[in-house]
Amino acid sequence: MLPIIRLRAAATALLVGMSLATCSSAPAKPRSNKIAVVVVGTKQEFGMEMMGGFTEGADEVGGVNVRATGTDLLDGPKQVEIFEGLTATSPGGITVFSFTPDLLAPAQAAAGQKGIPLIALDTPPAPSSNIELLVANDNVELGRQLAVTIAGQLPPNSKGSIVVGTKSPGAQVLDQRAQGMREAFAKMLPGVAVLGPLDTKQDPGQNLKAWRLLVRANKHALAFLSTGEEAESLLQVRRETNGTWLAGAVTGGHHALLAVKAGELLAVSAEYRTGGMVAGRLQARQATTGERLPTGWIVIPGTPITPDNVDDMLLRDARTASRNAWSRAMTDKILGDLKTYLRPLPGDY
Repeated sequence: MLPIIRLRAAATALLVGMSLATCSSAPAKPRSNKIAVVVVGTKQEFGMEMMGGFTEGADEVGGVNVRATGTDLLDGPKQVEIFEGLTATSPGGITVFSFTPDLLAPAQAAAGQKGIPLIALDTPPAPSSNIELLVANDNVELGRQLAVTIAGQLPPNSKGSIVVGTKSPGAQVLDQRAQGMREAFAKMLPGVAVLGPLDTKQDPGQNLKAWRLLVRANKHALAFLSTGEEAESLLQVRRETNGTWLAGAVTGGHHALLAVKAGELLAVSAEYRTGGMVAGRLQARQATTGERLPTGWIVIPGTPITPDNVDDMLLRDARTASRNAWSRAMTDKILGDLKTYLRPLPGDY
């Protein structure tokens, strides 16, 4: 896992100023109006939200031909193959969400040398990729937000364990969420041991089996938490076992919202649609006007989902148009105030 760089305020301000100056410098000549986004999880909620947000953001700018594609499950070599194909069919710009950035780096560096504008989405790019723009959550903060919400439901002097599961062990963004959970629980519940992150498998059937095994092996755990979209399995096991333990996940799916409303789950939404929309809008602007991409990390804030705001979230989730409207307002806010949302790139830059 790459470390998050902690720079002094003056250095951060300098980087932001340099990036904003880059944005306002003379535009480059557009290469093509054909742009693309390639993701992991095309049939999973996070992937579909990223693609939907990207397409909507690009369409709002107009004048572009958008392709949204990727792999359903984690398949790094296949994603490299798809990306390399897109460098020929979508030379106007490519946004990539990947769990295997090191594997993609050579192909991305080659694309950059050809002048294809690139954006990393959700996962920091490998340094050797030479990608200069990341649009992503602060995943340590997402994990911290979920842990704070869970800890608020338990006495400060609680003793016992909390189990953390992850569908993709070693995936940087998910490991960072687990890190945020550990850090927050260590401060708020010092008497509680955090176990994991433990492998809960990507395949839906295997994921359910994994959570059943974890619950059976940790019958007295205070809570079971997922670093990603696993609320459905967690909730099924909780109902099967008549569990009284707390359940939490980084998810904003409809079934998760209903579970929050029913008092069965606590969650944090990563706002994948907003991240995709920010990337799509920037990629389309660059492709149509030559507006240069910012340099740095545009941070997409997460949204804790609790009984206090779940009704509003359900209204937002009811239609694609309402989800787009919410993300559009956030995208306007972020891109209209980059100095607030732009940080140095994480990792060894």
